[in-house]
Amino acid sequence: AFDPLMCPYEQGTATCWADSALYACKKHPQEARDAVQAKASEGQEAMYGEYMRLVYGKVGCTVDALPTATAAPPTVPAAFDPLMCPYEQGTATCWADSALYACKKHPQEARDAVQAKASEGQEAMLSPATPSRR
Repeated sequence: AFDPLMCPYEQGTATCWADSALYACKKHPQEARDAVQAKASEGQEAMYGEYMRLVYGKVGCTVDALPTATAAPPTVPAAFDPLMCPYEQGTATCWADSALYACKKHPQEARDAVQAKASEGQEAMLSPATPSRR
């Protein structure tokens, strides 16, 4: 989940989790970006953790900060949650749309293959295709 290719914004860059915080945080966006970037020396997983804490933990990024004594632990969405899509976050077709944008060869076929799993749920749409046994 912390792979830079999974960032909502600036996918694949070393600063994508910080940049994503800048765009996702409606309150104090620069402070949020700085807080995530401050974790860079600890690696992408730490940057991702801080991004998730800020965005989903309601600690001053998307809503006013809760007092520390009453702050609830963040609820982090599952990796397959549509909010985690690299493109078209939050939509029912975001994993299929993300395949369309991410696949340079045969993008429409990739989108169709992912969308074909929609009836199995979002988790199935994110799962890699089962290789052929031919």
